[in-house]
Amino acid sequence: MSVVNLSDYKQLPPRPRVIRFSSPIYHDQNGVPKCVSVPVVIQDGDVLGVLEGVKRDGFLLNEHEGVFYFLPWPCAIVEIADV
Repeated sequence: MSVVNLSDYKQLPPRPRVIRFSSPIYHDQNGVPKCVSVPVVIQDGDVLGVLEGVKRDGFLLNEHEGVFYFLPWPCAIVEIADV
């Protein structure tokens, strides 16, 4: 794995990507360890725009099977990958 400077990353050509925001491990009401992971597919490749929006708002809210997950910024990890 190599470290990429953010200014260098901004120069990459736009292409569809997915940015995944993940929480630290937490324990549900039954004591089961879990982690919330929210993928956001970005067809135009504007990952930094999505990242800035989440940072500006201070959180990411997601719903899955009737359960709402509030993931505050900063997240435990942010992954960016090609679609």
